[in-house]
Amino acid sequence: MYRSLTFHWRRYLPVFIATVITAAVVTGALIVGDSVKESLRVLGLDRIGSIDIVLSSDHLVDESLADRLLSEAIFQESFSRVVPIIRLDGSVFSPKLGRRVSSVAIHGITDSFGDLFDEKIEFHSDPNELFPPVIINRSLSLELGVEEGDPLVFYLMKQSRASRETLVGRRDPSEVIQTIRGTVGNIVEDNGIGQFALRPTQSVLLNAYFDRDQLQKAIQDESEGGLANRFLLKGVGSEKSEAAIRSALRSVLEPEDIGLRILQDDQGGLVLESAEFFLSPGEVESALKLARKKDLDAVVIFTYLANELRVGDNSIPYSTVTAIEPENGSPPSQLFLNDGQVAPHLGEEELYLNWWARDELNARKGDSIDLTYYKMGFRNALSTESVRLRVAGFVQMDGLGGDSYLTPQLPGIHTADDMAHWEPPFPIDLGQIKSRDEDYWDRYGAAPKAFVSLPTARKLWA
Repeated sequence: MYRSLTFHWRRYLPVFIATVITAAVVTGALIVGDSVKESLRVLGLDRIGSIDIVLSSDHLVDESLADRLLSEAIFQESFSRVVPIIRLDGSVFSPKLGRRVSSVAIHGITDSFGDLFDEKIEFHSDPNELFPPVIINRSLSLELGVEEGDPLVFYLMKQSRASRETLVGRRDPSEVIQTIRGTVGNIVEDNGIGQFALRPTQSVLLNAYFDRDQLQKAIQDESEGGLANRFLLKGVGSEKSEAAIRSALRSVLEPEDIGLRILQDDQGGLVLESAEFFLSPGEVESALKLARKKDLDAVVIFTYLANELRVGDNSIPYSTVTAIEPENGSPPSQLFLNDGQVAPHLGEEELYLNWWARDELNARKGDSIDLTYYKMGFRNALSTESVRLRVAGFVQMDGLGGDSYLTPQLPGIHTADDMAHWEPPFPIDLGQIKSRDEDYWDRYGAAPKAFVSLPTARKLWA
């Protein structure tokens, strides 16, 4: 074999060299790969500080959720800190150089946020400055070409529980986009809080930080108490139990935390409604399941706003129309006809009017009534639709016939003292409102003037 190698060495030398080079390349690639992987791991950890788990909400909730969680013994076994913050997406404009930058992460924080990174939060401010100080990271300052003391204008979506895809959602850009002014109070380097991010990304991070109270005041003036949509959890040792989180949440979550309200109506019953106007199918099913478990009589209610109710030449503007369906399948026990009998189920093309609407429309049983309403169309555009129904009878104003709790709290309407001061997110013609309509509002509020079956309501408006 030795004599063969010495004789053919010129032939084997290129193979040997190629093998050595290949081995070196593979070894180098493995080393570089491990190095890159370690670098990415360090970078990822730097971006989250000592945060172990994040609870995220698609809407702002009361910051007291943090204290409520920490009050649970099972939660304390796994977590030592809960830091509530506000996290929003937006863009920022610099009047100094006329530059505008998008995809900016806008945060509302307190001193406790800095503790997660072993950093001290400092909002350097000038008493003579009109607008609140804002901390930005180095990357954002370079994109904008700004330094400490320069003014900034932030643009972000207004906070609303009502989706733009529903009738009560705001759609006009002037009603959807919000402007917040600030002054650069401090520029932090692109590490620690400067590189804070909850999702892995290779993009340059552009971060801005307001004092949370200042940001909350700017985006939601009517709220009382602190708000947050991210809760940053710091674990205890190696124990970071998701089961502990679920258990604690089941114990401390309140309806308002998930956008629900529980009211008591004039009849002594409990009303569950959503801040998003419509309850989701899952929420409806959960509520009905709970009612069955507690042996409570449950009723499904669907209310919508009609632009007009018309019988012949007589019409009524802007009236709520409601469908009521008890879960047990029987007619609603508190909806009474003229003769005092419980109103029977309606057919899909039938409608009840209350006494007030009957008199104003001069309607008779069997009359055809045209119901006009807004419907969401392509790209959230509003269109006007109309349906013709038959008047099946008339219901008394007592009981459900005059109950304003059948109508959820409509944005821009519910809190108005009179109809002339309505400010809904959809167009209305206040010129159509007469003194008789104001009288009804003063006495009955948003109580429905007409009733349809649940299949009819879902067919028209769901």
